[in-house]
Amino acid sequence: MIVNTWLMKFRLLPSTFVTAMTLLPLCGCGKDAGQGLPADLSKTPAEVQSAFAGAPPGLKQAADEAAQGISAGEYAGSMERIGELSTVPDLTSEQRRALGDAQTALVQKLSAAEAAGDAQAAAAMSRHRARK
Repeated sequence: MIVNTWLMKFRLLPSTFVTAMTLLPLCGCGKDAGQGLPADLSKTPAEVQSAFAGAPPGLKQAADEAAQGISAGEYAGSMERIGELSTVPDLTSEQRRALGDAQTALVQKLSAAEAAGDAQAAAAMSRHRARK
């Protein structure tokens, strides 16, 4: 009886191992865990202005205008300015991150407004999709 129990345990071990190894890739590594969280649009203007504080005057002015537009609730225009700034070739990694975060926050805000029937938001999102 003891021998049969011992043999059954070791017969199940390989099939348990194979099942575990098959299911392991389905668990993922969690690298997308932060996606889907709403971006904080209230912090975006300060982050953009801080990232561009030491930029050349023309570039700093464009970033300040985009940040002021976000603060004023002019999301469609700010989305255009952020898109234009993103094409500048010599941006620092901090500037690119700030613009990326701003764009993410604006896309979330404009997508929600578009879903609610806002025509201006729909037009801004259409232009954004066309640029991609």
